[in-house]
Amino acid sequence: MPITIRETTITPGVEQDAVQIRIADAQQDDQMLSFELTIHANVRPLLCPTVAHVQRQAITMAQEALSDIHQRLGLEIVQAGCALELPPKNPTY
Repeated sequence: MPITIRETTITPGVEQDAVQIRIADAQQDDQMLSFELTIHANVRPLLCPTVAHVQRQAITMAQEALSDIHQRLGLEIVQAGCALELPPKNPTY
């Protein structure tokens, strides 16, 4: 199954709206589930939002945070004297 947004919960607030988005490649109880990511974000309330507006805000916040973490981990790997990319476990020649 394709990776897609499976569930979105929006809890309106005064200062911020709480958003939870579950992204996965299958339903939660499906045994074929191999990828699942849940994003929790507090986003600024919008005047006339659609669900897509709120989802996009939360995903953008998560993407920025993950990008920073990804870069720091890469630097940590290189500083440890290791290669960034590991060879496959079962190489096929």
